[in-house]
Amino acid sequence: MKYLKIENIKIQELNKKQIIIIINTLKHFAIKIDRVEEKERSYVNGGGVTTDEINPKTMESKLIKGLYFAGEVTDIHGPIGGFNITIAMSMGYTAIKSI
Repeated sequence: MKYLKIENIKIQELNKKQIIIIINTLKHFAIKIDRVEEKERSYVNGGGVTTDEINPKTMESKLIKGLYFAGEVTDIHGPIGGFNITIAMSMGYTAIKSI
């Protein structure tokens, strides 16, 4: 979290001020959209945590024990039409059961 100037710290070690900084950064993070593709070329997601770094049976990070991923934060590409939401919900369900 170099951007937030919070490095090499466990979540349980964060103080209230650091938590507020993280929350405000996430709430006010702006993404500029420079164009919109045609429906036939639209994809919901591109980039994110590579699936090679995630245990598919639990959705837990293979690199950081106790960290789970689901949905749009993962590097799964799919066409529009409900496929990504189905994948996200399935991953979320798997992660919740594992946690």
